[in-house]
Amino acid sequence: MELPGADGRAMADAVRLFLDRDELVTERMTKNGPRSFDARADVKGISAYATGGVPMLDLVIAHGEPLVRPDDVLRVLHELHPDFAIADPARITRLIQGRLELGRVIAPW
Repeated sequence: MELPGADGRAMADAVRLFLDRDELVTERMTKNGPRSFDARADVKGISAYATGGVPMLDLVIAHGEPLVRPDDVLRVLHELHPDFAIADPARITRLIQGRLELGRVIAPW
């Protein structure tokens, strides 16, 4: 995920805080009203780095109920570290989808 305009240092600090927690409850509005859920449980991997000066975030998210979305993770990161703010829209790209085995995502084909 590319995060143009974000503070890379604040992002890295927020990721460290995220990884230090076992549970991070957040809330999302659904058609039936607000729903609270643990956004940490399904995040199997998260790392922060920069490419060409643009802050980047890699996520590995397991499909659970409810589904944790990348924007849920960004919201939690901002709640953990308010200096981590998204100035411009994030550019999110799914790189692979499949089963998680021994810490790696294995393509289904």
